[in-house]
Amino acid sequence: MPTDGFTGLAFSQNGGEIAVGGLDGTITLWDSQTGDHLHTFTGHENMVLGLAFSSNGTRLASVSLDSTAKVWDLTTGTAVATFTGHQAPVWLTNIGFSADGKRVFTGGDDDFVRMWDGETGQELAAFSGDGKDIYGVALSPNGDLLAMSNQDGDIILWDLNSGGKIAHLIWSFRISSSSGVQPRWDSDSLRQFRPAC
Repeated sequence: MPTDGFTGLAFSQNGGEIAVGGLDGTITLWDSQTGDHLHTFTGHENMVLGLAFSSNGTRLASVSLDSTAKVWDLTTGTAVATFTGHQAPVWLTNIGFSADGKRVFTGGDDDFVRMWDGETGQELAAFSGDGKDIYGVALSPNGDLLAMSNQDGDIILWDLNSGGKIAHLIWSFRISSSSGVQPRWDSDSLRQFRPAC
């Protein structure tokens, strides 16, 4: 059990386990039905800020304020890969697996989402947040699209097959005397959006 408090949570795909990240750098795994403690993972040197389970439930990925991400084998409790390419803290909940569990995506305040080989820890690609800290990472269910949000509130979509940017939705707002601040997506960026087929 983390000794200083909790900083990240994730359920397994089937809901049977819950992982808890701690301020002390540990991760604890619990049975969500019985409350039994299943395992404690140690290896991060600072607080664990984000967690994600692979779709098959055999791996757990974590990001930490120590600027690393790790993939853990849930059977053995060991780290099978450590990712060290971010130049600034990897933070918030910016981690996710591809649908097949072979790739891991991390985002941090070095302004990039990085794609890694989930087994070897090798960096495969980096996707720019246009010079802004990355606040969120999401993958389409078919594994073809990467969405990231940056500190300006923009959403940038990437085609993972071609490596090309396909949309940049720009967050903006207008002020109205009758209704105050009205947030909206910039109409020019919405016109540029085209779904990948």
